[in-house]
Amino acid sequence: MDKPIRCRVCRKPLRSKESIDRGVGPTCAKHIPYKDISQIARKDVRYWIQEAYEDISTAYFLKRAGKRKLESAFFAHLAVEKAIKSLVAQNTHEVPPKIHNLVELAKRAGLHTTQDQREFLLMLNVYEIEGRYPAERAKILARTPDSRFEEILEKASGFIQWCTQRIK
Repeated sequence: MDKPIRCRVCRKPLRSKESIDRGVGPTCAKHIPYKDISQIARKDVRYWIQEAYEDISTAYFLKRAGKRKLESAFFAHLAVEKAIKSLVAQNTHEVPPKIHNLVELAKRAGLHTTQDQREFLLMLNVYEIEGRYPAERAKILARTPDSRFEEILEKASGFIQWCTQRIK
């Protein structure tokens, strides 16, 4: 019996092979980019958004590994950062700055985010900065339930798709 093909992000069995046909690899409908990112004309923009999809895949992998929840949130931050940087590159025609504050990057990209999106970006910033230091790591893990990490990954995936929709 053949093993089912699984989504590279969430590892659930695929219901269709649309993502493979579109050239974005085995990805379920929930995680498939709304556009074929291989067709993005500007290489710099394409680079950043492809990296975002790779990093969100890594975030899901780390979450599935069990005890790497904080690292999965760190990679979710990295993925969202790169998705925003794709829009900074597109909208400013400059190399994105070497900063990691998601709210500041969104401003530089000229994104019109909702209040919920801004709050999510602010919350996600914690996992990039504070998650690097031992004393802070223990505090973050103690105050964050497991279900919150799954929510972070889902919202990050949604935000990356939202950014992908805005690429011209």
